[in-house]
Amino acid sequence: YLSYWFPDRERAKMTAFFMTAIGLASVFGNPVSGTIMQYLDRVGGLHGWQWLFLLEGIPSVILGFVVLLYLTDYPKDATWLNPQERDWLVQRMQQEETVRRTRHNADRLAAILQWRVWLLIAIYFTVAVGANASGAYIPKLVEGQFRNLSTFQIGLLSALPHVCSVIGMTLFGISSDRRNERRMHLAAAAVLAAAGWALTAWGPSPAVALLGLCMAQTGMMSMLPIFWTMPTAFLTGAAAAGGIAMINSVANIGGFFGPTILGRLGAWSMAATLLAGAMLTMAIGRARKDFTQSRQGAK
Repeated sequence: YLSYWFPDRERAKMTAFFMTAIGLASVFGNPVSGTIMQYLDRVGGLHGWQWLFLLEGIPSVILGFVVLLYLTDYPKDATWLNPQERDWLVQRMQQEETVRRTRHNADRLAAILQWRVWLLIAIYFTVAVGANASGAYIPKLVEGQFRNLSTFQIGLLSALPHVCSVIGMTLFGISSDRRNERRMHLAAAAVLAAAGWALTAWGPSPAVALLGLCMAQTGMMSMLPIFWTMPTAFLTGAAAAGGIAMINSVANIGGFFGPTILGRLGAWSMAATLLAGAMLTMAIGRARKDFTQSRQGAK
């Protein structure tokens, strides 16, 4: 969806800004959730987790209807842009799409069979494993290190890795756009995540383990906005729909297994997984010229 609205040279930064909502939701959500579960347990005959679902789920449902009423599918329909802004954006995005079609013309089936698509699937698989594992286990990992804290205090400490990820992904996205470079930024974020998980596993003290979680979460979340600029650099139209759907659906299988892998094999397994992601990213070297040319051609 974002690829319809933001030119390629701005896309990593804007995707990072968009995805900060994930981190911010956890920053506020962890302590709020801890408070709800601790202080509303047994209130009105409901358990704390039941209050959690009600109080945090209802606003999400309401917001879904607001999105349907307010957001438009394409820039040409955006009523909040003036005619000059709308015409400029439509023309700019059409120019970029024309360049991609000229250099990477492919249908949906051809996109699915491209080796670059399967390489991106493998990279995103590693991110999905780590990100879903951390999402499920960060409060538990923090609780394991700080055993004498209350549920509310655990929630506060669990928010710290997400605070770091909001800052980190924004800086990574800005840097990637400013330097017009994707591969090394993606690899650097993966290495940061791997180092963080290794530090968490080694953790000679609770503070060091928490630092590791902050590094791991920052690295994994910083990978996401940069990663999603890559498929749209060489896929367009039906090829983009098929290729991106393939990347997202197949790679997210890793998200299903991530919490189980972390629970059974520990943080070292996450470090190895993200290190593999960094190594796979470096294999994009063969496609680097295509990624760069697609962006430069749309300037």
